[in-house]
Amino acid sequence: MESILIVMSSTRETSRPTKVIKSISSSSVLTLTAVDAYIHKLHVSIDRSMAVAYRRNPHDPKNSPYVARITLCKGVPMYGFHIGWRFYLKIYMLNPAYMQRLADILRDGSIMGRPMQPYEVHIPYLLQFMADYGLYGCGWVECQTVTFRNPVPDEDDDDGNLA
Repeated sequence: MESILIVMSSTRETSRPTKVIKSISSSSVLTLTAVDAYIHKLHVSIDRSMAVAYRRNPHDPKNSPYVARITLCKGVPMYGFHIGWRFYLKIYMLNPAYMQRLADILRDGSIMGRPMQPYEVHIPYLLQFMADYGLYGCGWVECQTVTFRNPVPDEDDDDGNLA
């Protein structure tokens, strides 16, 4: 059984899309063309399976954009006792709302005909976003440029009401 690490992130212009990390055995020899072909096949398979799961036409490219991109990375598996690193494919999804459905489809084996074990699908979107950017609860956030939406509270408002 192959493994998938699912990590959620935003798709707004300033942040990155949602990502899913798929484990590949580190003992196999990886060539660039083989990895690119596998990435393309996985991308198409995920888009089609998600379109079918959401009852949309899987052959219409406008109605089935679920995967933003897939990239190769390496890391140490987090569950169990493992020595050394393994290759992973990070699958960036366009919307964090798709993550649970994708995890179910991966477990069922609907994608590429083999079941895959998802990891970190239980972590909420905001918590994963904070972990990705090194943010902590009640911690300071340093920004270079800041933009406020109107109405901006007056400095003279001392009663604690911001509205």
